[in-house]
Amino acid sequence: MKKTFYLLLICVTICIQTTAQCWQKITTGFGHTLAIKTNGTLWAWGLNSAGQLGDGTNNPGSIVPIQIGTGNNWQFISAGAEHSVAIKTDGTLWAWGRNSEAQLGDGTNNNSNVPIQIGTDNNWVAISAGSEHNLAKKSNGTLWAWG
Repeated sequence: MKKTFYLLLICVTICIQTTAQCWQKITTGFGHTLAIKTNGTLWAWGLNSAGQLGDGTNNPGSIVPIQIGTGNNWQFISAGAEHSVAIKTDGTLWAWGRNSEAQLGDGTNNNSNVPIQIGTDNNWVAISAGSEHNLAKKSNGTLWAWG
C-alpha cells in the first residue's frame, strides 16, 4: 500500500512538473484565460458567451484548456473583458470575441468566435486588451488604439 502511494505521488509530481513547464505566456480576461505553449500553440478556457475563446462556438465555456486552431505561430496574447487579441510570429494582428464597441478593430460591430486577421500589416510587436478597447504598438514605435 505504501509503495503504491509513493509511486502515485512520484507520477503526479512528474506530471505536474512536465505540464507546468509547457506554458510560455498566459493572460486572463474578465472570465476567460488564454495561453501559448512553448511550441507556439494557442489554448483557451473559461467563459465563452461572445466567442472569446476562439474555438468557433458560443458555447458557455470550457473548464479545461482547449487548443484554438492548429497553428503553432502565436507570439503575444491579451484577453479583454469578452474579447481576445493576439500577434503571430509573422507580426500579423488577430482578434476574436465580443465586438459591441468595435474592440476587434475589423471595422464592424460583429462578434467573431474564431480569430480573424485585423488589417494586412505585419509589423505589430505588442498588444494589450482593455475591457472594451485595445492598445497595440508597431515596430516603428507608433501606438494604436481602438474600441
